[in-house]
Amino acid sequence: MDKAYEGNDIRQLGLNLGMIPVVPPKVNRLRPWVYDREVYKTQNEAECLFRRLKGIRRTSIALLNWI
Repeated sequence: MDKAYEGNDIRQLGLNLGMIPVVPPKVNRLRPWVYDREVYKTQNEAECLFRRLKGIRRTSIALLNWI
């Protein structure tokens, strides 16, 4: 989840499903909530890793098609 999904309905759905939302509130939020910054950083690192892996896969497939 990211800030695009920070609405009350989405957060409540995640809580009902047993998830712990770690999405930071938008800056213009009237009643911002507390979130775990360390968990959010870890989530960001994981997303960056998957983005890099997708790039490697794309490059390797292009290389295999070229051979």
